[in-house]
Parts: sequence; C-alpha cells; structure tokens
Amino acid sequence: MEEAIACIASSDRIARGAADDVRERLAAARIRSFSFRSYLASSGAPRRIVLCTAGRSLDEQLEFLRRARDRLLWPAPPSDFRDAIAGLRAHGAPSPEPTTLRPRLRKRGIAAALLLEGPVSATRARAALCSGAPRNWIVESAGHVRIADPLLAELACAGVRWSTLDPVELIALWAPEAFARARRWRGWLPSGTPVWIHGKRKR
Repeated sequence: MEEAIACIASSDRIARGAADDVRERLAAARIRSFSFRSYLASSGAPRRIVLCTAGRSLDEQLEFLRRARDRLLWPAPPSDFRDAIAGLRAHGAPSPEPTTLRPRLRKRGIAAALLLEGPVSATRARAALCSGAPRNWIVESAGHVRIADPLLAELACAGVRWSTLDPVELIALWAPEAFARARRWRGWLPSGTPVWIHGKRKR
C-alpha cells in the first residue's frame, strides 16, 4: 500500500480542513491530518507531507511556515556520511552514544559530523554542544529531536546544522491565494514545490 501523506498545519482544525481539500486532489492517497506539535510527537507519522497555511493574519501564516522550514525540512547527510553510518550499523545494533564521523575529506564538503541516534533531548543537545563535537549533527529523523524552539535557536547561533537519515518529502504547500501571492516566504521551500490554493482544485 502506498505511504500515507500528512497534512500539517498550525492547529488540528486547520489540518482537518486542509486534509478534506487534499483528499479531493489526491483521491487515491491516504491522507492524515496533524497539528505541527502532534506530527513531531508521532512515531509513525508519514514522511510525505503537505504544509498547510491558514490563520487570522499573514504574519501568523508566515511564522508557521518559517517554523516548519526550520524544524522539518532538514536535508539528508552527504552520501559519504550515509555510507559511514551504514557501515557502523552493519556491525551491530545502533548505540545511543554520540558518534563522531570523519569520512574521507573532499575539496568541498564537511569534514566531520556527530551522529545522534535515538531521541535527542535538551540535556543531550547541551552536552553535545559543550563537548567540542562537530557542529554538523545527524539524527534519525526530525521527530527524534525533542528540543524547544529557544534551544534550537541557541544551537543555530552556535553553528549547529541538522541533517536526518529519514528526511521528509514535501509534496506541496496548501495556502490561501493572498499568502501564495506574498513575496516574503519565497525561497523558504525547495525549488519547484507546488502551491495548492484553497478551494481551487484541478478539474
């Protein structure tokens, strides 16, 4: 069976309304609705997602999309790091201890990364930050990171860059027409991301 698609919004109410519209666009797909909080908390949430903006003001919608970009749209690590991680896992069960990886350095790219398997709490993140470990952190998924926004901002200021072994796949942005016309969010999403306007479905 094809993997489900998650409609993620700032609230359960908005997500349910978006899911109804998306079901009409993707009749053959299984659609599930999530608030931003519930998606991150769900261990079995689909990795294929539609981000759904709606709200009382443009600023609220922009804040949701900015937060989703910063918290969900993490890239996969470079292929040499993925190969190194696959080699580690082939030799036994994953270890909860952070592991520093140093694949063969290319002319361009990162020289080292920290692999954080399992849940990443605020305590673990602070310990890693103070340890002198590399600032490129690889996690199993964005949902494994259980850190509040203020600490995430602190880590970003310290140079921490996240990547994930299980990145989400952004199917589309579902947005009001006024939001879609706004320029302030341009460049926040991967190039070529479709924009689906509320109530304007393809016939």
